[in-house]
Amino acid sequence: MAVDAATGVVRWRIPVESKLESLAVDGDRLYASAANGHLYSFESTRGAKIKWDYGKVRAIRAIGEPVADDRSVYFTLLDNVLYAFARGGGSELFSSFDLRFGDRMWVK
Repeated sequence: MAVDAATGVVRWRIPVESKLESLAVDGDRLYASAANGHLYSFESTRGAKIKWDYGKVRAIRAIGEPVADDRSVYFTLLDNVLYAFARGGGSELFSSFDLRFGDRMWVK
């Protein structure tokens, strides 16, 4: 749900399968992780819609907030793996190291 900061009027609502737990805003995009392990990108300027939903993360919840740069959005999950996704289409770019042991998990 998005609320107009000046008026308090609800601008849009989008149903998702589970409670959203973290959120990052970058321009017209909102990135969020959900309690069921789904990672979302919402486009807020054109009728508010889910741009992508990455639900193949083995239902592992995210740690902290997503972070975005010019090309990618990054999520760290409770399995200690960093995932990077293309901002636009949501394709998985890579997942990284096991932060507990420094082992390379895999890179795409």
